Amino acid sequence: MTAGLGFLPIPQESGGYKAFFSSGAELNKIWGKGNWHPEVGFGLDYYKDGDFNDLLPRVTAAVRFQNSYSGFFFRPAISYSGFFKSEKFTLPIIWGGIGLGYTFD
Repeated sequence: MTAGLGFLPIPQESGGYKAFFSSGAELNKIWGKGNWHPEVGFGLDYYKDGDFNDLLPRVTAAVRFQNSYSGFFFRPAISYSGFFKSEKFTLPIIWGGIGLGYTFD
């Protein structure tokens, strides 16, 4: 299971930035032996942007690097969380990122 918080400053046409917050939890499945492991996850994200509040499903694909003798890991990933809707446009919410963490096994 993974959980986290997110923040993204969105530039505004009038200048300045608007805050976009997210939080979420996800159940993950990891395969493989050795140091590199494919990983997929399914979860829920909560998004808040001014008047916009939404709970959206999330799907994640990742590759985890973790030595067998250590619980620390490195995880590049891509996530899809539905669609962000504003008055002017609709965009798919596709995130990419790098995770650093510790596995309690």
